[in-house]
Amino acid sequence: SVFAVMADFALAGLASALSVTLLGLFGVSDRFIQVSTATACLYFAAAFRLSRRFGFFEKVRSRAWVLTLACASPLGPFGCYRAASMAMAGTLFEQSAHFSADPVSRAATAVFVAFLVCDTLWGLRNYQSQFELVAGWIHHAVYLVFFALCLRWQITAAVAITFPLEITTIVLAAGHLFPELRSDWLFGASFLLFRLAYHAMMLGFYYKMEDPLVTVWPFMAAVLLLHLHWFRSWAKGMARRGAKKTTSAD
Repeated sequence: SVFAVMADFALAGLASALSVTLLGLFGVSDRFIQVSTATACLYFAAAFRLSRRFGFFEKVRSRAWVLTLACASPLGPFGCYRAASMAMAGTLFEQSAHFSADPVSRAATAVFVAFLVCDTLWGLRNYQSQFELVAGWIHHAVYLVFFALCLRWQITAAVAITFPLEITTIVLAAGHLFPELRSDWLFGASFLLFRLAYHAMMLGFYYKMEDPLVTVWPFMAAVLLLHLHWFRSWAKGMARRGAKKTTSAD
């Protein structure tokens, strides 16, 4: 209905205002970021509105993954492209290349900030039962503060090379929305490649930095520990399912 459309885009306006206000508290108030954030909020509103046409929208559990997929789909490939481009240019392990900012990486960071705010607002309105304490409130608050600081410190180039981790999010979110696309092994392989191996490689690089502009390796180490915990849980779950199949076959 027209009212529902207006409600979604009104929520986008609120999300945009909140995003701009929160970033302003961290001294990030330039017009470029404000426009990037507002545009991202409209994009997320449109994505959620379009998702109503699919059958999965009727299920609250599935509905909760719409904005996650909408965010990860552009940022994951962009992060891979940025990291690959830096690797081919020989700058992936150059300290100065990380502690810098460019319009594209700043806009990408603003998109993620907008997602955190939009997912919180849409979550409270449309899938409150799925908005968990750790994966929802704590995760979003921590990353909002961290990325706002990265924008303030002008080190969004470093943020951009973390976005390959969103490839795993694409696999996970797509599996929730479209069960026929679900692949536990693809998820595990992407998790191992990006969230463990790639993350550990970049953590090692940041740990060895000499006199960095900002010391971020402790945050990266904490995230890696969380990823190890999640991967262990996934592996145990796969082992249990494999054992059940073996028992059923016998």
